[in-house]
Parts: sequence; C-alpha cells; structure tokens
Amino acid sequence: MQRSGNSGLRQAASHLLRELPKASPRGLQVHFFGKFKVVNGTGELPSTAWKSRKAKTLFQYLIHSRPRGYTNKEILMELLWPEEDPAITAKRFHVALASLRKTIEPEIERGTPSAFISRVGESYGIDLGKQGWTDTEKFTEELRLAGEAEDPERSIAHLLNAESVYSGDFLQEEPYSEWCLEARDKYRRDYLQLLKRIATYYEHQGSYARSIEYCNKYLEVDGYAEDIYRSLMTLYWQTGDKFRMARVFKRCKENITRELNCGLSDETELLYRNLLAGRQ
Repeated sequence: MQRSGNSGLRQAASHLLRELPKASPRGLQVHFFGKFKVVNGTGELPSTAWKSRKAKTLFQYLIHSRPRGYTNKEILMELLWPEEDPAITAKRFHVALASLRKTIEPEIERGTPSAFISRVGESYGIDLGKQGWTDTEKFTEELRLAGEAEDPERSIAHLLNAESVYSGDFLQEEPYSEWCLEARDKYRRDYLQLLKRIATYYEHQGSYARSIEYCNKYLEVDGYAEDIYRSLMTLYWQTGDKFRMARVFKRCKENITRELNCGLSDETELLYRNLLAGRQ
C-alpha cells in the first residue's frame, strides 16, 4: 500500500485504521499525597515527561476538581495566567492542553480523540479511565466507610487503610500554589483526626505501644498539640517508662515556649506533676 501511488487509497486506509476499535488504555493512577506522581499503562511517568509546567498544573487541577464535574475554560485560564488578557491566554491554554494530552498519552495520533480528556462546550474534564484512581479519593472513601461502620473492628480497619494512603501533604511540592491551600489544610486535618482516633482505639485496647506510635505520628505533623503530648505522657506512664514520659514533657515545653512564645496550660503542668508523683 505504501508503494502505491494512489494517495486517495492511502488516505482511506489511514482513516479506516483510525476508526478501528482500540483497546481501552489502562486507567491513570494519580498520587497527590507527598510526592506527586502519575502511573499509566507503561509505569510511572518520569518528571521529565512534563514538558510544560502549565500542563502539569492543568492536569492536577482537573483531576482534583473532577468530582465537581467539568470546569469552564475561563476558570482554567485564570488559574494558569491570573489577571492576564483572555484573548492572549486562550492560545496559551490550547498549547498547554495539547502538551498535557501528549504527556499522558504519548502514542496519541494527531486528530485522535483523547481517551482521558473530554470537553463539553467551553468546559473540560478528565476521566481517569478503567481502574483509574487517585489517592485522595481512596483516602476520603476509607474515612467515609470508617464513619459508617458500626463495628469498631471494621472502623479501625478503614482508618488504618486511610492512614496508609496519606504519605505526606497534598501536593507538598507546590507550597505556594493558592488553589492547593484549602485542600491541603482539609486533608491534613482529616489525617490528624484519624491518627487521634487510631491512638485512642489502641489505648482502649491496652495496646499502648501502638497508641504511642500513632501519637508520635501526630506530633510529626503538629508539634504543638498539647492534648497529644498529655496522651503520650500518660501512655509512657502506663508502660512504666517514666524517663520517656519526662522527655515528652520536656519536648512539649520546649516546642511551645520556644516556638509559640507562651507557657504550657495548667492541665499539662498538673498532669506532669501527678504522673511524677505516681498518680494519674
């Protein structure tokens, strides 16, 4: 066929090949917590695959806002080029969109509809594809199931699943991107709350070592939570480890007085004195 001089035949054949049904690509797996990464059918996309920072931001925003449906083009242009002339940024937007398509579908042919990006009027959205997922949606779903479970054992299982998904702040590599701030704070609050629930569960079970583990995880994120320091002091006291109990109090006092420039609460001071005296 390639040797044939009939260009019309070649064009028709090329059209037929494009119209043949193709196997659906494997869904995209998107990690927002900690290090941002995208996994497709061939493995993790290397950071060098993103030729355009604007395309990467566009992808992240569309994925994050996916549960709310399609996003209008003007909102996306304002996100990428705030307060610039839409007449100028419209062309830049389509360049970023084309770059995004090429990044997540490297083999896509010109003129072929994207398997993931869709458009309705002037609005755009992303479908993650078959078996696609995001870690933020998994995290939220596990929290929902934990809240609905009446059996404490089933609830703690879902909380532990959610905890395992959270590997760091939401898009921690983008500390100054304003659109990330609200989501980052919400996920962090949810994470801290689930750590507290897990620690409380293990304390009630008498599994003090596990409770201590999750209290320490909490303090790695929020080093000023006096209630967690009090729980940790009590846990060490219950295990008979007065040395570590005293170290926790010292750490609490240093963090709060040095960093926040204020004294400890009377409750924390009183608890420490009582524990030193051998009473809770």
